Amino acid sequence: MEYQSMHTALQNIATQAQEVTNNLDAQLNQNMQNYIGEYLQQENAKVDNNAKETLTALREKAQRLLDDGMEAYQISLDKKYFADILPNHVGELEMISKSNLELNEIQAYFRKFKDNYPVLRRLEQIASDKGFVVIGKTYTNETDFLGSIKNTGQGVVNAILSGTSTRLTIALNLMEAKVSEYDRLESKETQVLQGI
Repeated sequence: MEYQSMHTALQNIATQAQEVTNNLDAQLNQNMQNYIGEYLQQENAKVDNNAKETLTALREKAQRLLDDGMEAYQISLDKKYFADILPNHVGELEMISKSNLELNEIQAYFRKFKDNYPVLRRLEQIASDKGFVVIGKTYTNETDFLGSIKNTGQGVVNAILSGTSTRLTIALNLMEAKVSEYDRLESKETQVLQGI
């Protein structure tokens, strides 16, 4: 599941949670007009329990969606960056790791292997070991984004129990910002810069 799809699915669940809360408020107001005393307390408790059960079920659904989506994305990343490397590439990477490279040379290797993710993962490590800074779409950055998307998604999941519009909106906006940030990262070419 892509990050945008996950955000949309969590947004739909959050909307359902807001509807439950709005219906709860409306029903509690209706009860205030129809009941008094002990009957009011009983009716309010029944309505409140139903809303809590529904919100709990929505939260559990959102948690499964988030967990399954993150696990699937991690598996996808692992397949992408940990596929087998051809023997001639292994030899070339070994040569690169033992060479004293200039910035323009390491940049050329990144361009050469731009579509070979297992080689890029190893090349990122070599560049980093040699004091270069690698920015853009790399295994390290993708796993960092996976963690930050999971954290913001968890914020949405945790906000579902409250059902409050403000908390859910804030959590969804934070997640949307992270998804947009990932989209920008994904569209940029990986760059290598001279380290400080």
